[in-house]
Amino acid sequence: MLTIIYPYYNSIKALEIQIDNWSKYPIELMKKLHFILVDDCSDSKADLAINFPINFTLLRVTDNIPWNQPGAKNLGFKFAKTDWVFTSDIDHILLPEMCEKLIELKKEKKTVYYFSRLTGKGENRDSHPNSFLIHKDVFWELGGYDEDFCGHYGYDDILLRTMIQSHCKTEHLNSINLINYPTLRSSDLDRNRRKNKRLLKKKKKQLQKGKYQNKRILRFNWESFKNLNTAS
Repeated sequence: MLTIIYPYYNSIKALEIQIDNWSKYPIELMKKLHFILVDDCSDSKADLAINFPINFTLLRVTDNIPWNQPGAKNLGFKFAKTDWVFTSDIDHILLPEMCEKLIELKKEKKTVYYFSRLTGKGENRDSHPNSFLIHKDVFWELGGYDEDFCGHYGYDDILLRTMIQSHCKTEHLNSINLINYPTLRSSDLDRNRRKNKRLLKKKKKQLQKGKYQNKRILRFNWESFKNLNTAS
């Protein structure tokens, strides 16, 4: 069994591509999966025209916090029902045959797995730090995503990856790739990195001294909006 978590914010085209990809998953594979989509207070709420068997949960953050992806992913992990969790960004798809490989992979609890990445045209791209397979217990042992980074742009994924590299074994799986379909960015959000860059420097110093602790998670209101269990 595997949980698949995606945060969503205003990316209508990427969501359409995701749903179309999910519709191609064979039923025997779908029975082993639980999809969690976290709508992070989008202006355009997730519109889900799902007419195929799926085990699916839609959660919606109701507080409008800029750059709340770390919080959205923490919320997804809180609802994960399986030991192993795959998470990525909404513009990265996991084809059915790649998902089968994840299910069949001989996994080690203290290992975090990363993947190759291709464009929609088949061109190679660098591995994506926000896309990985991790044991749910290990994710929480590391503290999850640090929501101190929410509200400002950048570096939240770098801190978690630093934590992973410090406490876990990592493995890059060349045989499993994600397909990245770039979508239009939200132009109204501030992408200034200065505050989070300073915060990352501070957090890394705490890590070096063994004094780092993640503070309270899920610092926002949310609702469980939809549950489907049609592939059980």
